[in-house]
Amino acid sequence: METLHDAMSRGGGREIVLVDCRTPEEREVSVIPGAISKDEAIERARGGGAAGAAGAAGAAGPGPLCVAYCTIGFRSAQATRELEEAGYRETANLTGSLLAWTHAGLPLQTPEGETTRRVHVFGSAWAVQRDDYEAVLFPPWTARAALGAVAGGIARMLSFWK
Repeated sequence: METLHDAMSRGGGREIVLVDCRTPEEREVSVIPGAISKDEAIERARGGGAAGAAGAAGAAGPGPLCVAYCTIGFRSAQATRELEEAGYRETANLTGSLLAWTHAGLPLQTPEGETTRRVHVFGSAWAVQRDDYEAVLFPPWTARAALGAVAGGIARMLSFWK
């Protein structure tokens, strides 16, 4: 079975839109190479870029595969619905998200494109990245804001099931 990293490295096949669903502050620590923010992906899907036109409902062909990730997978699972509503026909949540990516020893980079082994986690209990990656924790007020976003996602999810 081909992995996402293999498909991205091989190139020449179906377009993959890799979407980082974390906060801008988290993305400043590291990203998976080639990833764009959720806002950028939604803009593309709504016609703000070539991927949007190819992925829009009614367009010929399968369109790009939109793969979302966050730190552990919760926010990216929520984002797949938003990405589908924006126009992507096929979305996926990266299994294990960013922490699994580190366990596979796969590359991370800074927004400037420099290789890094740093990854943001919410707290020491979440610092389950591979040992040769450095966990970055934000000050408590910043972590509370990120956890508030997660809590908001949980509330939306629960209201969906009512």
